[in-house]
Amino acid sequence: VMEKVLDQVLAMVPVKHIEWPLGFDFSPVGQRELTEGVFLNPHLVVHPPSNSYQMRVLKTVMSKAESAGYEVSEGVYELYAALVAIPEEKDCCYKSYHIEKELYVTVKESTQLISKGTTGLATWNAAFCFVKWALANRDLFAKRTVLELGSGLGFAGMAVCLTCKPKLYCFTDCHEEVLVKLKENVQLNLTKDTSSVNVKVLELDWTEDSISSLDDVTVDCIIATDVVYDQALVDVFVKTLRTLLSMNSSAVGYVASTIRNPETYQYFCKGIEKEGITREILELPPDSRQHFQPCTDMHTVELLKLCLG
Repeated sequence: VMEKVLDQVLAMVPVKHIEWPLGFDFSPVGQRELTEGVFLNPHLVVHPPSNSYQMRVLKTVMSKAESAGYEVSEGVYELYAALVAIPEEKDCCYKSYHIEKELYVTVKESTQLISKGTTGLATWNAAFCFVKWALANRDLFAKRTVLELGSGLGFAGMAVCLTCKPKLYCFTDCHEEVLVKLKENVQLNLTKDTSSVNVKVLELDWTEDSISSLDDVTVDCIIATDVVYDQALVDVFVKTLRTLLSMNSSAVGYVASTIRNPETYQYFCKGIEKEGITREILELPPDSRQHFQPCTDMHTVELLKLCLG
């Protein structure tokens, strides 16, 4: 029961969308179990959600306890006061997503959807859907060289590294601030104790001929999630895909997209067709949209398998 609440708080599920288990106990005993099992959980203490978020959750606990006819426990008040006294880290927070069993991927990300001129400082829905699909298709990445385009903060890639065990995983992005945060997140999650995968974090600008930065890497799989949103970038993205696919005749691409603008997405699909890239729509697991976070965005998420010729 407490693990379900813990997972939601670690992932900073919007407070109004937190699913409290049926019959959850808001008595003083239940409040003590909540503070000890959630807010004093070792993972949360080391990688805490924002203070303001934790305080909103505690206010909800107080309200539910009082509505149930219980007094708010001293422990809850003390925890709330302690959070008030801690300076909030501006613009950034930790979000931890429960992948499986005891495994979490922790991402330090921006509290704003668009920050410092880029969308790359937040984790987007197509990445969650792709990871859920990858967990059911681990053999496609095991012992292979995988390159991710537009890695952002690295959630998808880190989950693949920890569960699918590729031989080499190349995270790439072009935004300076994103690359800094990406390296921090990779170092946080992919340590010698947690992963044996060889990892590289590379700057790769689709608008420039920077494929040479990959050195002699022969890519087996190409991954991209939620990068088809700006029509001005579609042409260079498609050309980058084609270049990478042409470097290895057996290479395969997987592109997951939230279709917010159908015209932009159709432009992308026509673009890959013009480049001689075949596409196959893959079926996503039925619960993939809600697995890591409650999803209120009703736009379709589509996962394509791409091959050259």
